[in-house]
Amino acid sequence: MDTSRLNDPFGARAALASPAGSFQVYRLDRLEKSVGVAIQRLPFSIKVLLEAALRGCDDYQITQDDVRRIAGWKPRSGETSHEIPFKPSRMIHFFDASNEKMRAKASS
Repeated sequence: MDTSRLNDPFGARAALASPAGSFQVYRLDRLEKSVGVAIQRLPFSIKVLLEAALRGCDDYQITQDDVRRIAGWKPRSGETSHEIPFKPSRMIHFFDASNEKMRAKASS
């Protein structure tokens, strides 16, 4: 069995070097080439779902078809709805500098 493709069926995993060390990331541009869809046109929220599905693709809880379905998302497609597997592993926090309460918490 080709272990290089385990958990990376689309060939999207890449190493990212930083001063803190090397990290594994999943590149949406590589997925775009692999599945042949224009991922750059997707809304940011769908890209977050897509990256999480790509990273967690195990062909059990999250399948390759799930990843392809999210990558091919279209608004109002009329397609039968499907459940989207989502197992978040990180939180994205937004800081609004114009919000006085957020500013106060950040400075404390």
